[in-house]
Amino acid sequence: MDSNAAIPPAYAAPQPVQPPKSRKKMWIIIILSVLLGLFLLIAGCCTLLYVGVKKAMKSSDVYMMAVQRAQASPCAISKLGQPIAPQGMPQGSVNEANGAGTADLTIPVKGSTGTGSLHAIAARENSVWTLTSLTLSASGAEYDLPAEPGPCQQ
Repeated sequence: MDSNAAIPPAYAAPQPVQPPKSRKKMWIIIILSVLLGLFLLIAGCCTLLYVGVKKAMKSSDVYMMAVQRAQASPCAISKLGQPIAPQGMPQGSVNEANGAGTADLTIPVKGSTGTGSLHAIAARENSVWTLTSLTLSASGAEYDLPAEPGPCQQ
């Protein structure tokens, strides 16, 4: 045998294969994308719920009756200025069933010279709503707004 003959290299044990760094980055991007998508989905659902509730409250008869009474009230006009308009999200509840119901709403309002809130309590009998109480809170005081326009009554 020739001593100058090339000796084949020794067989080396295979090294464990590490995933490339780009594959790790890809998984991180996928996970972050899924999380962002879930966040946007939840935010969208919450926004739709908020808008739906706000629209339902503002379209209720009690809401419209309370705002109209405040807009016609000399007391409310003297405290808030004209025009009086609802502002923001109403709070409270309107419950109806079989022509009867109750409502308790607080409605933020704004006039040319001030802001306040209307607190309306109403009852429904035979499918007809009646405001049993309407109070304007403005400048730290509360004023009753009766069905018949008149001066301020605390």
